[in-house]
Amino acid sequence: MPFTVNLNKININKLSVVFTWDDNESRQISLIAPLFRRYNIKCTFYVVPGENGFREGVEGYSQIANDGFEIGSHSFSHPDMTTLNNDEANIEFIQSSEEIFKSINFYPLSFAFPHHYSNETLIQAAKRYYLETRNTLNNSVRISIKTLSEKEALLIRLEEEIAKGHNVIFSGHSIITEEEFNNGGKGEGYEPSRLSLVESLLEKIILYNKNIEVITFCQAAIKEYIKLNNLYENDICVFDDNSLNYLQKLNIDRHRLIQLL
Repeated sequence: MPFTVNLNKININKLSVVFTWDDNESRQISLIAPLFRRYNIKCTFYVVPGENGFREGVEGYSQIANDGFEIGSHSFSHPDMTTLNNDEANIEFIQSSEEIFKSINFYPLSFAFPHHYSNETLIQAAKRYYLETRNTLNNSVRISIKTLSEKEALLIRLEEEIAKGHNVIFSGHSIITEEEFNNGGKGEGYEPSRLSLVESLLEKIILYNKNIEVITFCQAAIKEYIKLNNLYENDICVFDDNSLNYLQKLNIDRHRLIQLL
């Protein structure tokens, strides 16, 4: 029997802009999530359950997941997955998903390859367990936000990609405050993004273009799935039995669909 969902949280006609943050950095919870919450926007955190920082952050990740932020998988132990055999790669996919669910009561729906290293075999394997990978979202480009990234350059690149009809995925790790940056500090994590830069980007993007929306990666992924399979009409999405069965295998049940859409 078809399942109908009103599209209240995504706009099927808009391009997606997504902010993603990797690894288990404490400032993701203490600084990044509050910043996005202030603008009534959600983003995606890709965590590594087998590495330091995850257990310490479980309570915080659980809280923000309940608030609509996405907690995705960044593997279990953060290896270069192109060096693994098939069995080892599957362990990374499965163990990460199971540990995240056990810890925060949400299955991760998307996957980000460590170091951005992947190949076609790994991508197809990942899609047995996850709806989408950050490397392969339909019609998308990824833009890194690093410590020395400049706001105007990022906005020009964003404008160019939107003009081409591309979804845009920003990726970063954690945050460095302006005081730390000015005093030669390192902030937290690999190439941390300047807090003031991220805030300026959000302010500009919100006002930038009525043809885009800032959503989580899994929302962008389910939107592309709906579009590619022609499962919508206006603001209503109708899932047939085949789609429901496929999504259920990826831990996306009817309740989760309503949460996302």
